[in-house]
Amino acid sequence: LLTEHRVPTGRLVLEITEHALVEQGETTRTLLQRARDLGVRVAIDDFGTGYSSLSYLRHLPVDMVKIDRTFITDVHQTDTSATIVGGVTRLAAGLGLEVVAEGVEDEAQAVALAEVGVRWAQGWLFGRPGPLAEILAGLTAPEAVGGGVRH
Repeated sequence: LLTEHRVPTGRLVLEITEHALVEQGETTRTLLQRARDLGVRVAIDDFGTGYSSLSYLRHLPVDMVKIDRTFITDVHQTDTSATIVGGVTRLAAGLGLEVVAEGVEDEAQAVALAEVGVRWAQGWLFGRPGPLAEILAGLTAPEAVGGGVRH
């Protein structure tokens, strides 16, 4: 499908939850590696809410972690959340992984995330769910931020 629609494989990111990684084990790892071999990127979604074993980051073929919104909601209000997000961000960077903060709803959260080293964020601050035609039109507008993800 990527070839048929002329989409570069590096533009596709498959997201898989920690729970699915644990439940499916080696089968999932094999399929993810095949996807990465094609150039598709892989993200662990909702990182921090499941089993959060650091061995996943070391052994699974993943490119990024998406920090769950439960850590983002009060990142600008509590040292605990900021410390967790900052720690995960530094750990991921050390392993060559990107980090995306999920559920960013206001500028204060975005500022706090930048302060702890998070470079990518997604959430309602950047874009709301809507009809596909409107989203596509917004992506081609000169002021588009990147489809609800900010760098």
